[in-house]
Amino acid sequence: MIRKKAKVGTDECVACGCCVKVCPRNAISIFRGLYASVDKNLCVGCGK
Repeated sequence: MIRKKAKVGTDECVACGCCVKVCPRNAISIFRGLYASVDKNLCVGCGK
């Protein structure tokens, strides 16, 4: 089974941090308070 990695649409992201809170691998962080950024090496594609 191939899992897709998380993606963030920087035009839609409002940097609320909801995704950061639910990521079990701490693969998502807020970049400069503007949008979420995903570390592709840590992301396991859980879909949360």
